[in-house]
Amino acid sequence: MGALYYFRTKEIGVLGWEDWLLLRDGKKTHSTIQGTVSVEPESNENWSDYVNRSLNFALETIEKDHQAFLKSSESSRGKLHFCITPLTQREWVLRSNTAQKGRDLGAV
Repeated sequence: MGALYYFRTKEIGVLGWEDWLLLRDGKKTHSTIQGTVSVEPESNENWSDYVNRSLNFALETIEKDHQAFLKSSESSRGKLHFCITPLTQREWVLRSNTAQKGRDLGAV
């Protein structure tokens, strides 16, 4: 969760996250918790709004899924970790421009 608070101070969004289960024997695998789908910018959404929406969604879903994991029998197998995909403002602009070009081509 600390990474998400850091991202907020640096105005970095979160495209999504997935879980990793570190098993007691040192092996890694996915748990039954699968994470989120891509949190894409909405049309006409500014960067600040996207950062807040994506971080709030990540915080909410990670906390919810972590609590569910702790209550599950799977928690005895190992420790749950989260792989978070950040999205910088530069990457956001590039994604937005690519999406706009695709819409423009579709209109031809």
